[in-house]
Amino acid sequence: MTAANILVVLTFLATFNEALLELVLGRWHNSRVDRLMPLASIALGVVECIGFGLNALDLVGITTWPLAGEVITGAVVGGGASWVHNFFGKPSRAGNEGNVV
Repeated sequence: MTAANILVVLTFLATFNEALLELVLGRWHNSRVDRLMPLASIALGVVECIGFGLNALDLVGITTWPLAGEVITGAVVGGGASWVHNFFGKPSRAGNEGNVV
C-alpha cells in the first residue's frame, strides 16, 4: 500500500469514526457525553487501526514495538476526527463554523 493510499484510508477512518460517534452518542447533548466524546473517538480509532493493521509510522520509517504504531495511529485518527469533520464544513458541537478558508 502506498503512502497516498494509507492517507486516504486514514482520512476515511477519521470521517467514519466521527459519523459513527455522532450517530450513536450525538443524540444526547449533556456535559457528560460531551466530555466522553473525545475519549470515545480515540478509543474507536485505536480499535479500527489495530483491527485493520494500520501503522502510519511505517510510512516514515519509524520502527516501534508490536502494536505501538497501530495505537499511535489510532489515537491520531480518533483525535483528528473532529478536524476532518470541521474541514468538510459541518459545524462542530463547540459552535465553530467549520468552514476552512
